[in-house]
Amino acid sequence: MNCSNTLLSCRFKQNQVILWEFFIFWIFNCGFSILTLLLLCTKNILKMQYKIILFICTPIQTMTNKESQNIEYKRTWRNECLKTVSAFANSNGGTLIIGLDDSGKYVGLKNAKKLLKDIPNTIRNKLGVIPSVETNNEIIKIIISPSSAPISYNGKYYLRSGSTVQALQGKDLADFLVKKTGISWDEVFEKLDLSLPEKTWIE
Repeated sequence: MNCSNTLLSCRFKQNQVILWEFFIFWIFNCGFSILTLLLLCTKNILKMQYKIILFICTPIQTMTNKESQNIEYKRTWRNECLKTVSAFANSNGGTLIIGLDDSGKYVGLKNAKKLLKDIPNTIRNKLGVIPSVETNNEIIKIIISPSSAPISYNGKYYLRSGSTVQALQGKDLADFLVKKTGISWDEVFEKLDLSLPEKTWIE
């Protein structure tokens, strides 16, 4: 009888150990699963926070996704951007945003801090215009005010027309220069030396 009780007691204790081992294993697995789930949730939350911050910090122009009469996007800064700057200055002003593609999607600039110093100097030296330049979230925004004097780039004059930059030629150029200088065609002819042959005036 004692032997039977002892045997039963041993088996009971073995079953208890097995149950405890199973319980610990189950707790460990549950804990690991919960930890993995929390890490995934945390990662997703961080991604969402980043997107929200990016959405807030990105200039308002990126939400319109359209270039217009006074807004243009460029992926990178090149000296060719000076055409756009001069066109804005010769028109009603505008904003050139560097670091967005043509559709207004974020691209970003790795050298934004350097360009923040270089761009104003380049515009001033090449065009004689002093723009307002600021950076935000690796994007550079160049704000150009309309100029009272005609602004040329490499000897040519440009105007903003819709979302395009147009080079002025012929009569359009002459009318533009007359309008910017504030003189009339009558005053232009008055300043011509009428004693010279007509061919000389044209040249």
